[in-house]
Amino acid sequence: MTRKYIHGVWYCRYWDYTSDEFLDIIRGYDKNDFPLDNIVFDMGWHTNDATVGTGHNGHLNWNGYTWNRELIPDPKALIDSCHARGVTVSLNDHPHDGMRPHEEHYPAFIKALGVTDGTVPLFNTADSNYMAKFFDYAHRPSEDMGVDFWWLDWQQNYLYPHVRGHHSTTLAWINELYYRDSQRNGKRGAGYSRWAGWGDHRHPIQFSGDAQANWELLAFEVKLTACSGQGGCYYWAHDIGGFRGDPNPELTVRWTQFGALSAALRVHSTKDKRLDRRPWISGDRETKAMRKMYHMRSEMMPYIYSSVWQTHNTMVPLNRSMFIDYGDQKESFSQPQQFTFGDILLAAPISTPGSGADKTAAQKVWFPKGEVWYDYFTHERKDGGQTAQIEKPLEEFPLYVRGGWILPMQPYTPRPATAALETLVMRVYPAAKDADNVFSLYEDDGISLDYQKGIYSTTALRYTQKGNRACVTVAPAEGSYPGQTMRRSYRLQLPGLKDGAKVTVNGKKAKVEYDEAAGCPVVRVASTPVNKPVTIEYNI
Repeated sequence: MTRKYIHGVWYCRYWDYTSDEFLDIIRGYDKNDFPLDNIVFDMGWHTNDATVGTGHNGHLNWNGYTWNRELIPDPKALIDSCHARGVTVSLNDHPHDGMRPHEEHYPAFIKALGVTDGTVPLFNTADSNYMAKFFDYAHRPSEDMGVDFWWLDWQQNYLYPHVRGHHSTTLAWINELYYRDSQRNGKRGAGYSRWAGWGDHRHPIQFSGDAQANWELLAFEVKLTACSGQGGCYYWAHDIGGFRGDPNPELTVRWTQFGALSAALRVHSTKDKRLDRRPWISGDRETKAMRKMYHMRSEMMPYIYSSVWQTHNTMVPLNRSMFIDYGDQKESFSQPQQFTFGDILLAAPISTPGSGADKTAAQKVWFPKGEVWYDYFTHERKDGGQTAQIEKPLEEFPLYVRGGWILPMQPYTPRPATAALETLVMRVYPAAKDADNVFSLYEDDGISLDYQKGIYSTTALRYTQKGNRACVTVAPAEGSYPGQTMRRSYRLQLPGLKDGAKVTVNGKKAKVEYDEAAGCPVVRVASTPVNKPVTIEYNI
């Protein structure tokens, strides 16, 4: 099970930021109404004055563990400031040369290793003593300052293809070592590295490397993300917008729409002054389009985290090729540009440029038979068993909700991965026929290993439909965990509700309002203990 904030919103850029600039980035997200959960310090966080080592691609300075105090004079104060704003901090790490003489903690490292002859020991993943001391003196000082996790940016397979004396690839083994070390002080492991092949599902999450900014690669990443679940890679996070290439605001918007339905909404770009993926600097219309997607990601966190729990328990991927759920239909095997995201959502991200003032673009969407699907943005109904060419302006893409299920969400929050779920938003569309479906809302503390002891909570969200009568039932929460929300209100979004339809909450007549933002009728239920059931009935 991953740490919850791993699945939030990330900012990352290869740039030599100062402390003030890092804090300005966080303030910028808040000021411009975008959520943020994690900020990544790329290679500029450490010094670059190494003189010995094997290097990588001619760069000795990519590997480092001593804070660059010209840029960041007080790293602990900076990390504390990020945490005070509700944002976690992760550091880039290229460990190919390990600890070298220029590092601040090198003398203590050498003494602990027992090296007295003046040689510089090589980075050696096969030596358990070396690696234990490496973590103690390369990582621990920054972790003691509050660093939350490391981005293992290992690219050195051409230098170190295998662990010495073993057939294991170095990437597979170093992912294991880093992940194992991150499981300290009762915390879940937190890995972020390249995919190392079979078995690497034990070390989530993965990223797809330095993506070129073009439409063809975006289309490839859609297919890659859906298909990789079959190989055990359940959680891809991408360089949204592309790591390098020419700026293209429209492409960045479409990439963001896809990224909003990936393991994490993570932007990244190379050290190029033209490239910065802060989502409010690409133009007014593009900013509004991306804000819509960032808000959607924030609002969907209860659904996403519950789906992550399902993946943990069942090994069914978060992003799924269509044949995983609908393999009894032959059409499911020929839909590379669409996927299901959890049990309830179907997405077909747009990966071609649009035309006209609205930058309208189209994507083919196949709707599995036996289901009815509703456009997340417009609520338009599509019956299963057909393929349609769906056109969408820049602000939208083909995203559909499965009818007859409860989609659990939350109100928008700027820190979606850590905000308490005090109001549960439930969107419900009618089923095609009589139905009885249950979605399990999962909650825990988001970071500890206590879930392995059963210290978590689940809430059954049940939708039943018989004839023209529908019922939404929130069952009493089962289980508990420290910090659990003990009371919550409910907001039921009912796009299928007919004008004048009567709605009851626990047998009493309820008021129906119209929510402009959601574009549908809404029923609100006042704060209720989570151990009490809530039943909402209405006609459709």
